Amino acid sequence: GDAGVFSAQALETLAALTEDGWRLPYATRVDSLVNHPHSAAAGELVTIAPLVEDAATLDAAARARLRTTALATPELARRLVSADGRYAAVAVTVLLEGDPLASTQALVDAARAVAEAASVPGLSVHVGGIVAMNHAFAESSLIDSAFLIPLMLGLVILGLQLLLAS
Repeated sequence: GDAGVFSAQALETLAALTEDGWRLPYATRVDSLVNHPHSAAAGELVTIAPLVEDAATLDAAARARLRTTALATPELARRLVSADGRYAAVAVTVLLEGDPLASTQALVDAARAVAEAASVPGLSVHVGGIVAMNHAFAESSLIDSAFLIPLMLGLVILGLQLLLAS
């Protein structure tokens, strides 16, 4: 069946996206399935390491164990991985500086470039979150004003011409 985000290809893409998240402008923290700190106890020794050390080396059994662990971990399940294991998120925490419009533009442009570079057949990568949403509002209002304001002025002039023509 479909392994979703626990397939070899998806895990490698998640690892690459997690790494790329650190390179985004203003990034202060990156959280994902692959870099989530996981503790394991062996006797009195407790080790804490990323949940996925090297995505490329995981075999099917290791990916199945990863799925079981991730979906049973409250910090991951329904937050960074969907309950059915079909979707995963890479959460990048940012601290914007300087001009809000310019910094948001730079961040969203960089995130879109990362998402585009990471897209492979069978996987879709999307940019989301509050910064992307705020940017989308600003972007759509600019696009609307470039089209709707001239259209509105044209209609007003046409209406005035019809009403005032003698």
